[in-house]
Amino acid sequence: MFTETELHSIKLYEAEGIRKEIDDSPLDLDPFAVRTFKRMRQSGHVIDIGCGHGRIVPLLADMCIARECYKGIDPSLSQVALAKELHPGLDFEVGDIYSLSDTYPSYFDGFWCSMMLMHIPRNRLAEALDSLRQSLKQNAVGIIATPCGVGVKCDEDGMEFTLYQTSELQAALEQTGFRSSFYNPIPQIQVGSIVAV
Repeated sequence: MFTETELHSIKLYEAEGIRKEIDDSPLDLDPFAVRTFKRMRQSGHVIDIGCGHGRIVPLLADMCIARECYKGIDPSLSQVALAKELHPGLDFEVGDIYSLSDTYPSYFDGFWCSMMLMHIPRNRLAEALDSLRQSLKQNAVGIIATPCGVGVKCDEDGMEFTLYQTSELQAALEQTGFRSSFYNPIPQIQVGSIVAV
């Protein structure tokens, strides 16, 4: 199901969750995200793909996402356990983008996918986006944030990051049933407002 590269990344995130290491760097509330989710009905179900320890949970109200309509998924068991500990009462489960189409067909009204596509190998991007699209209702809205660039980079732990150019990402989204609009809030990061068509 996962490639060796993906399994290595999951293993590194597992270790962080077991040690309860939390990235507490500020996640600024992007007006782009607020505008995107305000187009969604208040009772719409939203999936947070690669939710980690639930980093966006404090921002749900600002993004007009009802807590009872939020679901976070992550392939790391320890990250999901940490999310449940930090945010009791919210819905978190172990899962991945590739299985969304089978588990939640045409279910979600919105999605959040921040700094997760960088862990998807280029040759699996269409598969991942197609599964995401199949889990969404028509006109569902979402946000994608990911580093932009060319090729693959590795960090000191051997974690690989796939960099996508905006044009490449937009073409892949269009081919799998999305309309997108991207901008760069900071250098090397692209944020897209996405609509399932």
